Amino acid sequence: MNEFYVPTDVETTGLHPWKGHLLLELAAYVIVPSYPYEVVAGPFEAVIQHDREKAFNQASPYVQDMHTATGLWDRLEDGEPIAQVDERFRAWLKESGVGFREGYILGNSARLDANFIDYYLPKSAEWLHYRIIDVTSLGTYSRLEFGVPVLEKVGAHQALQDIDETMAEISHITKELTCAD
Repeated sequence: MNEFYVPTDVETTGLHPWKGHLLLELAAYVIVPSYPYEVVAGPFEAVIQHDREKAFNQASPYVQDMHTATGLWDRLEDGEPIAQVDERFRAWLKESGVGFREGYILGNSARLDANFIDYYLPKSAEWLHYRIIDVTSLGTYSRLEFGVPVLEKVGAHQALQDIDETMAEISHITKELTCAD
């Protein structure tokens, strides 16, 4: 069995898909689960098609401002239907060499990403492993237990840039804990 990390990030209208918050954007890579984390495939990128006004109005003012600054609201109407994104993401995982349950979602606050994938992308969720690797939790643990300094992040709230920050953080933690170069 092969195993891969699937660094993933989503942009949404809120924190809870089961309360009607929408999945707006998804990005992912496939990487080898060994430092220095070689990229095997990616990026995968998708903006999900939504009525801009409806999506905007259901978001909190904080989220409205965040996605206005990134331009995400303006890209929604030209996005892909959610079912198409689900099919395309699962096919991309397979084409990238990720077999059934061989890809672990890796991300900052990865439970949020997994919740939205589980809820809106069920075919992809079924293909991915049910375990996740939460870099935020690893960073907190490493800081509290071993004094690993926090890596400052920009927090761009754009899926691909957020994945880049996640990759920098997991590399930083790995280097600090293992003295790898």
